[in-house]
Parts: sequence; C-alpha cells; structure tokens
Amino acid sequence: MRPLHSISSDHPRSPLLSIKSDEFGDTFPTFVDAIVSSGMNFSLFLHDFQGSHLETALAASAQSVVAANQVIAERLFSQGVNATAAFCPGMPPLPRSSAARINVLTFGMAHKIRAASYQKLHQLLENSGETYQLRVSSALHEETHLEQALFTLSSDMYQLFGSSLTFLGFLSDELISQELSSATLFAAFFTNGARENNTSVMTAMAHGTPVLTRLDQDSPPFMVHGKTVFDINQMQKLPETLQMQSVGFHAQEVVRELNFDSLSKLLTCPLTSPSTSE
Repeated sequence: MRPLHSISSDHPRSPLLSIKSDEFGDTFPTFVDAIVSSGMNFSLFLHDFQGSHLETALAASAQSVVAANQVIAERLFSQGVNATAAFCPGMPPLPRSSAARINVLTFGMAHKIRAASYQKLHQLLENSGETYQLRVSSALHEETHLEQALFTLSSDMYQLFGSSLTFLGFLSDELISQELSSATLFAAFFTNGARENNTSVMTAMAHGTPVLTRLDQDSPPFMVHGKTVFDINQMQKLPETLQMQSVGFHAQEVVRELNFDSLSKLLTCPLTSPSTSE
C-alpha cells in the first residue's frame, strides 16, 4: 500500500490505483492528466463512477478496470469501458481485547493525551506480570482536527503500548459508562494535578471505577491517594484488587453529592463578592 502521490511513471511494477473520484475534490483533473500523460501501465479499482469525462479518460487508459460492485461495472460499460465487477470484503471477527486481566480505560480531549504521562503507567503494568490492555477513547477539542488526534494516538501511544493499546474511537456517554463499569482502572493525567472540574475523573469516581491520576497541592481535599484515588507519583507497583475496589467504593461515596442538583443550587445561590467602599 502506497499513497497516490508516490506513484511515478518509472515504477517497476504496474500499480493498482484504488480511487473514488469525488474524494479528490479540485485536484482530480490534475491527477488524471498526470496519470494519462505519463503513459504509465496501471490497473484501476473504482469505488464509484459518475460517468464524467475525466473518470472515463482515466478508465480508458488503464490496462484493466475493476469495479467495486455490479452497478459501477454497468455504468462503466455504458461508457464503453469493460470492467470486472468485484466486492469489498468485510472485516473478519477479531478477538475481544477485554480478555486481558487488567483493563485500563482513558478518555478525554485528544490534545491532552500525551504519551509522556503514560511512561510510568506502562512500567507499572509491565512489572505487574499480568496481561493488560489500555483502552483509549478520545474527544476532539474545538481546535483539533480528527487527523491530528488519530496521529497523536497512533504514533505516540502505540509506540509505547504496541498491541496492548486499543483505540475505541469517539464514544457516546452510554458507551463510556459501559466501559467504565468494566474497567479495572481509569487513568487520566493532566499538566497539573487532578481538579474537581476534570470531568473525566469525576465521571470515573461517580462510577466507582478506581482512578489513577496525579495529585498536587491544589487537588481537592476529597482526592486522597490510596483512599479515593491513586496518585501515580506515589506508586511503586499496581495496587492489589481489593485495594482498588476499596478506593473505587470510597470515591463513589465522596462524590455522591457532587451532582447536577447540588451544582444547580450553587449556581442559583452563589456567594456574593463583598462590596468595597471608597
């Protein structure tokens, strides 16, 4: 597999160009002109065909044409191009990644997920001797493009965790809740220590899922290492199962009243700033 822009006329083998013309946008005329004028030997796999003169010219220049389905093949034939009707195979069943003994979930804004924060987590998991999976779901910041988010995950995180990393995509609240309910740990690391407005941490605590994070002097008093959360900077090994369950239980208890009802009361009866006199 190679990107289309790497194709050259002196390629030693005849390439199979797999394209969908409307994905080129305004660059399609330039692409067709470059391929046709090069005299290159190539075959064509078309994922669509609208019958434009550019598509027809490209197909007519190919040694052979394969259509992704019968309808496309018939459209090509109506333009005088013989094409073999084919299909696109579905993805085969894959083994469930949740078979690992330890399942660590992390989610949040893609631009906040940095592999450097997970170096120690990786070491703790490796030292545990247990099978593990890091399951990553990411949301997009308003200034972050999808391609940038995926690149960050696939390069930095995958380089660190390899096949032990599973990218879950951008999950709904319902699916995040299901993931949290089955996770061994929830990991979330921020530039500073955890805060009471870190939605992902508060959500995990509300689910009773043990949280692995970083604490500092400004972390809220209800986040206590070994009691309601785990501070990775204070850990030399992963906690035992019973300790994780205890921390998750106590976390759920301490945030029980930190809900939307209590927030709405706070918003309707905020503390007023003291007046200043001249």
